[in-house]
Amino acid sequence: MDAWRRKIMFAWVAFLNGLLPYGAGNRLAARTIRHLHPALSKQQARWLSGLSRAVRDPQAQASAWRDFGKLFGVARLHAGLYAWNDRAWGERCELTISGFENIEQARALGRGALVMTFHHHLNMMFCTLLAGQGMPLNAVAFDNRQAARYQQVRARTDSIYLNAEQMLHGGELILVKPQGNARAILRAFQKNQLVSSSFDFPDFFQDRNRLEYPFLDASLSCPTGVVKMAITKQVPILSGYLDWRGGNRFAMVLRPISDGVSDTTVDDAMTQYLAHLEDMVRHKPGLWEGWKWVDPKS
Repeated sequence: MDAWRRKIMFAWVAFLNGLLPYGAGNRLAARTIRHLHPALSKQQARWLSGLSRAVRDPQAQASAWRDFGKLFGVARLHAGLYAWNDRAWGERCELTISGFENIEQARALGRGALVMTFHHHLNMMFCTLLAGQGMPLNAVAFDNRQAARYQQVRARTDSIYLNAEQMLHGGELILVKPQGNARAILRAFQKNQLVSSSFDFPDFFQDRNRLEYPFLDASLSCPTGVVKMAITKQVPILSGYLDWRGGNRFAMVLRPISDGVSDTTVDDAMTQYLAHLEDMVRHKPGLWEGWKWVDPKS
């Protein structure tokens, strides 16, 4: 992003955070922030090309892209809240959870649980809100601290990481490199904690356990190392995501994949995970960032 646009966006987010009620700030962020971030327009053509595999109607595609931009705005607003260590939003949001009993049943075994989520704008919010239900959650993310883009916003990004971690109810933000930090994930399972990560992306994390799976009429290359680890340790596996419903309202969906008792395989778990992703994107295609990864031209 151009430096001047970044400054304008950060100032605008600060304004929304400081002067508006939480729900109104979300609504205004959804309408405006996408117009201040050129990265959206740069990825629009490829994103819509991938979307066309599932959504044929041009009006529906345009509606999905608007939803994508709105969710991007809400996510950027909350990045600002994390950066400024404003935790009050967690109390001001109205959260409904479908399938929470699956988390309770999983943790009853005492082996923790793997919560497989998707790239859906609200990943960090998903983790902190789930941890806010009273259980430590360890959020696994790719360590990009050597990237040039990270260096441009280093102080802000470090603040986001640090302050978001404080909302994980005793869990950690685990930044991983290929084949790295397996011990931190194992320790979390041994402590009966949750571990959450995304498994729906083809690039920038070259897991040696990466496998190709059919998705819609294309395919996705997915890292599966943590899934393999969970199955080996008989850790229950779920999928989950968070959706913004307007204002201060959010909805979380949790669905079981493996109970940690019955025999299962990595392929079984990944097939179920991608079926849950397909359900999500058919319900609200603008929620998924990953349409650019199923580009028909790729």
